[in-house]
Amino acid sequence: MNCLEFRRAIGTDPRGLDSAAHAHRNQCRRCGEAHERALDFERTLMLAAAIPTPDNLAERILLHQTTAALHEPRMPRVPLWAIAATCVIGIALAATAGWRTFLANAATTDLAVAHLAHEPFALLARAEVADSDVRALFAALGTPITHSPGAVHYLKRCPLGGRMSAHMVMQRESGPVTAMYLPKLHEARRDFERTGVRGREAPMGDGTLILLAADAREFDAIESQFQLAFSGHNSMAVGAP
Repeated sequence: MNCLEFRRAIGTDPRGLDSAAHAHRNQCRRCGEAHERALDFERTLMLAAAIPTPDNLAERILLHQTTAALHEPRMPRVPLWAIAATCVIGIALAATAGWRTFLANAATTDLAVAHLAHEPFALLARAEVADSDVRALFAALGTPITHSPGAVHYLKRCPLGGRMSAHMVMQRESGPVTAMYLPKLHEARRDFERTGVRGREAPMGDGTLILLAADAREFDAIESQFQLAFSGHNSMAVGAP
């Protein structure tokens, strides 16, 4: 195992390393230090999640939701998974001075999940973004597409781990799906899960597409739509080399 493989392993699960990873950790001082930082961050998240809830919290939430539904029946509700991820990650960021160290060593998927805490309002977006605006953003990133990859309801150019990304939200029947595209980043296709968030990382065009949602049932369809947007025809399929 080399250093890159080890960093990816601790980004996935720093507490579940195999024998090869442990052997590399013992031989490489810098990777050993990175592992300790990753374990510190995991402990911080666990402490943040263990904060006791106020009395009658469930009743307060239900009362607020009922009042909002009566006065603003068309106002979309933030999914519970997004609230949980935002609270846990937000508290962790405020509680630890090692956040910058985490950013320097975290996997791209961890950074993408953490980014949800910075823009939770994006999950509420409902107005469809114009096709021309979507294509213009991808062109600005140097990765042009032929058309929008389906209905996009939120669009912003966002920094992610030292790279600029296209941050999108696509409203679907199962709930909002966050899509982040990072040009010039080449990662293997895989599914993952972080703090209740389902995710997929897939090579796309000259970069990598990351999908995040509470429910992964829309991932195949959205991935195919992005493939078509990059290729401009129907020759590519999900999982194709």
